[in-house]
Amino acid sequence: MRSKLIILIGLIAFLPTVLADDDTAMTSAINNYIRQHSLAFGGKEFDKRESGYTNLDGDDNPEVAVLYGIAKYNDIVWFLAIFEKVDTRRWYLVNQVCLGGRGLRHVDQFVVNDKSIHISAREFQGLDPLSSPSLKVSITISVKHGLINIKRSPKMTANRSLQPTGPAGG
Repeated sequence: MRSKLIILIGLIAFLPTVLADDDTAMTSAINNYIRQHSLAFGGKEFDKRESGYTNLDGDDNPEVAVLYGIAKYNDIVWFLAIFEKVDTRRWYLVNQVCLGGRGLRHVDQFVVNDKSIHISAREFQGLDPLSSPSLKVSITISVKHGLINIKRSPKMTANRSLQPTGPAGG
């Protein structure tokens, strides 16, 4: 009984070290990838980065979804990168997608759930100023076999009407 207790205490003491190594490996892989991507893109990483840890593709290997921006000139271009755990010390990039920047889309909210990623964003319409996109959209992202599947659905804003705006028939 005493030897089982000593083994249990040893395992509990060892667990934080394993988790710390795992976190370090994950953080290092993500930081290295974003640093290389920023250099190749010709910009530098924007200060705001968000991430979520889950099993997106249901294969029992956890993934990390990372939303990050690369600042270049007078714009920030947003990317979503998905990293998968290979073993306790190795993570690799599964895939990435560009989510937008000036003239395309502003990301407002990023939520990672059990099997998908949900993004609330605003897209530019017609004569919208570059600082104020007006069309609210909801984007759902899932991953299967390393492929990113994107579903986008517009949300109507309160001041937009589905009624015709021209003169009434005559």
